Amino acid sequence: MTKALNKDTFMKLWKEELQPTILDRIRDEIKPIRDNIQAVKAKCDQIESSQAFLAEKYDSMLESLQSTKKQVLELDQSLKQKVKKIDDLEKVLKEQDVKLDEMHQYSRRDCIEITGIPVTSNDNPKQLTVELGELMGIANISEHHISIAHRLPSTRNVKDRLIAKFAHREIRDEFYRRRGRLAGKISNDLPLISREYDQSTTSTRPNKIHINESLTAYRKRLFGKINHFKRDKHFKYIWTAKGKILLRESDSSPIHVFTRVEEFHEFENNYTSN
Repeated sequence: MTKALNKDTFMKLWKEELQPTILDRIRDEIKPIRDNIQAVKAKCDQIESSQAFLAEKYDSMLESLQSTKKQVLELDQSLKQKVKKIDDLEKVLKEQDVKLDEMHQYSRRDCIEITGIPVTSNDNPKQLTVELGELMGIANISEHHISIAHRLPSTRNVKDRLIAKFAHREIRDEFYRRRGRLAGKISNDLPLISREYDQSTTSTRPNKIHINESLTAYRKRLFGKINHFKRDKHFKYIWTAKGKILLRESDSSPIHVFTRVEEFHEFENNYTSN
C-alpha cells in the first residue's frame, strides 16, 4: 500500500535522494564548463605572458633601433666631415699641382723642342740647332746662344727628337716665331744632314722639320685633348705661346687660352650647350 507523501516525507525524500542526485547532475554539468573556463583562463594567461614578452622585446628592439639610428647619424656626420676634409685636401693638392706645373713650365721657358732632324753618325744637336736657325734666316746665331742641346727619346709616334735650351730669351723667341719659314723645307736642307746622307750608301727619306715649345707632360696631354676637339669641331688654329695653349675657330673669331684641363672642360661644355 502506497505510503502517503506528506511534507515530512517529502523533505526526507528531498534530503536523502533528490537533492544529492540533483547536485551530482549539476556538478557533472558544471565540471566541463569549469574545465573550459580554466583552459580559457590558462590561454589568457599564456597570451598575457606572450604579450608581456613581446612588449619587452618590442621595447628592447625599439631601444636598439634608436641606438642604431643614433650611431648611423653619428657615422653619417663623421663621413660628411671626412668627405669635406678629403675635398679640401684634393683642392689643396690640385692647387699644388697647378703651382708645380707652372714652375715646371716656367723652367722650360727658354727651351724649344725640334722633331724631324735624323740622328747622324757624329751627332751634334747644338750645331744642328744653329743650322736650323740659319735656315730660318736668323742672323748671327751661333752655339754661343745655346746653353745646351741634346736628343730626346723617341716615342711611339714621334722620332728624331731633340731639345735646345737657349742662353738668350730673345733668340729663343725669334727662333720660335720664325718656325713658319720651315714650310717647304726638309731635314736635308741642313748642311750636317746633307753631308751625312751624301756620303751614305743608304737612301733615307728626308723629313719635314717641326718646332714646338717645350711643354710639361700635363700640358702635352692637355694639348692632345684640345687638338682632338679642334679636329672634331673643325676649328682652324691651335698653337702654343709661352706655355699657354691657344685655340681659334676662324680668322675672325676670338682666341681661347688654356693652361688647365678645367678651363678647357668649361669651354667645351659651353660650346656644346650653345
